[in-house]
Amino acid sequence: MLFQKIWVPLMALGCWGAMAQEIPNTLNPVTITTTRIPMKAQETGRDIQILTAADIAALPVKSIDELLRYLPGVEVAARGPMGVQGDLVIRGSTFSQVLVLVDGMRVNDPLTGHFSTYIPVSLAEISRIEVLKGPASATYGADAVGGVVHIITKTFENEPATQTVSGRIGAGAHGLRAADVGAYASSGTTKIAAGIVSNSSQGFPREGLPPADFNLQTGSFSFSTAIDSITRLSARVGVDSRDFDARYFYTNSAADQARETVLSTWLQAGLARNGKKFQQRVDASYRRTRDAFVFNPTFASTNTHLSSFANLLWQGTLPINERLSAAFSGQLTQRAITSNDRGNHEIWHTGAQSTLHYRTKQLSVAAGLRGDYDRNYGFEVTPQLNAAWQYKRLVLRTAGGRSIRAADFTELYISNNLPGPLTEGRNLGNPFLQAERAWSVEGGADFTITNGIQLSGTYFARFNTNLIDYVITPTGAIPNNSNLEPGSTYFYTTNIATAQTTGYELAIKGVRQLGKGTALHLTAGITQLTTTTPAGVVSKYISNHARTLVTGRVELRHQKFSVLLMSLYKERDAELAQAINEDLTPAYGLLNAAVNWQFHKALGIYLQVNNLGNVRYSDVLGAQMPGRWFMGGVQFGF
Repeated sequence: MLFQKIWVPLMALGCWGAMAQEIPNTLNPVTITTTRIPMKAQETGRDIQILTAADIAALPVKSIDELLRYLPGVEVAARGPMGVQGDLVIRGSTFSQVLVLVDGMRVNDPLTGHFSTYIPVSLAEISRIEVLKGPASATYGADAVGGVVHIITKTFENEPATQTVSGRIGAGAHGLRAADVGAYASSGTTKIAAGIVSNSSQGFPREGLPPADFNLQTGSFSFSTAIDSITRLSARVGVDSRDFDARYFYTNSAADQARETVLSTWLQAGLARNGKKFQQRVDASYRRTRDAFVFNPTFASTNTHLSSFANLLWQGTLPINERLSAAFSGQLTQRAITSNDRGNHEIWHTGAQSTLHYRTKQLSVAAGLRGDYDRNYGFEVTPQLNAAWQYKRLVLRTAGGRSIRAADFTELYISNNLPGPLTEGRNLGNPFLQAERAWSVEGGADFTITNGIQLSGTYFARFNTNLIDYVITPTGAIPNNSNLEPGSTYFYTTNIATAQTTGYELAIKGVRQLGKGTALHLTAGITQLTTTTPAGVVSKYISNHARTLVTGRVELRHQKFSVLLMSLYKERDAELAQAINEDLTPAYGLLNAAVNWQFHKALGIYLQVNNLGNVRYSDVLGAQMPGRWFMGGVQFGF
């Protein structure tokens, strides 16, 4: 196990001396849009990870959560493979404290944060993904506590005029059928894109349980067209359908034989005007999700939920002079739910934001301030200050800010609408919850050494109050207890007084040209963190993140061939569920491998093995993940 923990850093150090000078000796030149005011990555003052379309195409992944799983500093607590369900965790956040955006619009479902990775976009349509670590509530409002994942698609981005059809189609053990296919065409004034993602399996084996099957389908279509020389209209429609075995996803009850089906529809439209001095855009989006959860088919246990989220956003940027820029935005949202166990509810929200960015040749400072009003938490103000100083190959950065998160409909109302008495030990919502609040600070450095290796390091701390989690609570201490059994205990959503998370991140990446047509690519990272909560409080999610997270990716490309290894090591607190005879080991390590052969400029084949060591592991107590899994197929790009 020790070897599994340290092999990636050792490999990184072993490659250090071999790295040559083929990489330009500059820091990442990509322009970041997650900050509202477009700026170079080294100007943001933040730790931002970027995955380009080329990165995505080279990785043997079949869903967005698998793509993020091997990114330094990002933890994915998966309940199933290939996009079945994965909770995003950044810097020890809970799964509800990470904001997910598609082309600037939030896709987090108001029902639950467990649906945050149900994203109606195919991998082939993505231009790049920006992962901002740390708070961003001063820019985006509630939920951006641990970080932001921003997915930017080709139709909404300034992609060059081209026509492409690309993707992968494959099969594998356990009746696996997988496809990710996308098409993109651009004439310069009009862009059109479409894509489908399909992952299904007859069922992967689980110890002591029936095989876990899944059927996941995603389809999307988008276009963008120039109305005149400065005005552009963009729109997208997406549908995401999921049907999967969900046993022990949410409970550790011996009666759990759960199955879940989720159907989401996504609509988005935007109108942008890029004048010489003032750029502005208006975007609208609508998400509708129907969720049916059957706890046990042998008795009446079906919960059905229909949730919706409407979002209207105006934003503008104004370059004041060569050194100073400003950004402004206003937002109106409406969340609603119709549910047999949570009831019928509707919440309206408004917010306004402004940011100033000052830059010189070496110094960059950005200050942001946002105000939000929500029925759940009243009026909240969230400031943010970021700074970066660049000297040759070195960037020093620091940031600090306040963030908030409002309770979702599940935390507020789960089981409240059911007739009693409810059985002991189930989750129970609290309609009296306050918003979570946190202050965060960080400091770090990025350094590109002579031969092109980029090193990054960050120290961070987050000081939380009113954190929301499920806490074991007796019936007598629960105000809304009319449907509960007297003298019993329940997992009741509660505002925990305080919690503190501190830690550091280290990352390295580089490329070496070994010869004509041969290159070695390397990415590795380690995150170490600790969360402390009040003594005696036993909660469900707050401290469930990994204490140590190590990720690594090594790829050797030689002309038409490539070999890729992806590694993950995780240390966390051990857990035991005696009722279902399941445990969460204190540590595990994974190794995935893939081989690609591009036998034609437009065609290739791939072979892939996930969990090469056949490790038995779970990210969430009870939700067993697959053992060794062989798969392969064809890949193409025309």
